[in-house]
Amino acid sequence: MVNSFFPPWRGGAETYTYNLAKQLVKRGHDVEVLCAAPPRQPGSYNVEDIKLNTLPVTTWIYETSIVGRLPWNLLATDADLIHAGFPSPYNSFVVSAFSMLKGTSSVLTWHNDLPPVTSATRLLVKTHDRLVLPIYIRTFKRIVSTSKKYAESSQILRKYEEKVRVVPNGVDCETFRPDLDPNTIGQTQNLAGKKIILFVGALSKWHSYKGLDVLINAFALTSRPAVAFLNRLFGWTLNQRKYSELKQAIESLKNRLEEQLIRE
Repeated sequence: MVNSFFPPWRGGAETYTYNLAKQLVKRGHDVEVLCAAPPRQPGSYNVEDIKLNTLPVTTWIYETSIVGRLPWNLLATDADLIHAGFPSPYNSFVVSAFSMLKGTSSVLTWHNDLPPVTSATRLLVKTHDRLVLPIYIRTFKRIVSTSKKYAESSQILRKYEEKVRVVPNGVDCETFRPDLDPNTIGQTQNLAGKKIILFVGALSKWHSYKGLDVLINAFALTSRPAVAFLNRLFGWTLNQRKYSELKQAIESLKNRLEEQLIRE
């Protein structure tokens, strides 16, 4: 399995890779994960019987790690099946090349299309999607989409629908407890009687496509300003300026809603 990072690095693709690897181990498979080292040191680890090899980062492109040693580590791997996660064009390209070279079957989990978050990256994304992606994506025997809706809406997946299989994400009920009373939790967090909207995700510029700004601005359009909304943000950010802008937007929205409530 190849991914950009692995827990304790926080991220959806990292959590996905960890849980998939863990469940495959439980089914009796030998699982090795290759990824960039941060926040660990480069080296070999055993994580719940998952063989984890963390590699030094050669460089970074748009907050994506480029691991120069990945091709050589793959060549030394005797795998029956190799899995990669997208969006990481570099990892996907390397896995595709390894798959063709050694005749190893490969699977690609497509988390999302490449987002053109800036004018500069828009050109890169178009170049990748039109010229580079068609070269390597055909190597993958199957492409996994984690939702039927995304498989149908993705501009890329629609072109390769014959390869796409929908495998929804599962929920670990030991971590996310459906047996707990949400009202009790609300009281312990001083949220009793309040509407809660939870956003979980990174707050860096390269994750702006996840739409937190849309969520915040949507409050200004609500037809029920008298309802006390509480928006708690759980995430991490490498862009303090962007984070400050979001905080100011939330405070401005809160003030507007309070003023409207007073007027009513």
